[in-house]
Amino acid sequence: MFTTKNLVIGMGVLILIMLGLLLFVDSDIKKAENEQHKVYSNPKYGISFEYPDNYFLKEGEAGNGERYHYNITLVEDTPGNREMLSGKVAGEGPTAITVDIFQNNLDNLSVEQWIRTTSFSNFKLSDEKLGTTTVGGSAALSYSWDGLYRGDSLIFAHKENIVMLSATYLTAEDAILRDFSGIVSTFELK
Repeated sequence: MFTTKNLVIGMGVLILIMLGLLLFVDSDIKKAENEQHKVYSNPKYGISFEYPDNYFLKEGEAGNGERYHYNITLVEDTPGNREMLSGKVAGEGPTAITVDIFQNNLDNLSVEQWIRTTSFSNFKLSDEKLGTTTVGGSAALSYSWDGLYRGDSLIFAHKENIVMLSATYLTAEDAILRDFSGIVSTFELK
């Protein structure tokens, strides 16, 4: 039977639940505010971005004598990931956020042509649906693909290059996707 006493108890329980949710959300906000970021800048290629300080960054030339391909890889900073990226441990690499800069002044491909015709794009592993977005104020094409890991990629032209930003992950709930989004939002082109 519904009584005033039951109503008061019910309201009290509801207030406690709401306070608990408020504290939970507030702690997540404070955690996000306390996250520290590092800044990466590369004047040669005219890019910069912020990334969480719990990531390890490795960069270097990955091209050949015919054309350059500069790679920046970000992985969670753990001893195992550092060993894997240094080549001390063999195996499949960890999920990662990558920035790849491909020379394009020889072929002068449009972004879409580059995506559809190069194996670096992983586009053949996608459903072949392209989306549009912007990165650092530049028009970009986006798509998802599925290979060894699932991946999301954003590709745009900058200077004489094609720039490909990608994140690989296991599930759509992985924190790396939130971190990737944060990196993309801070991307600056110079």
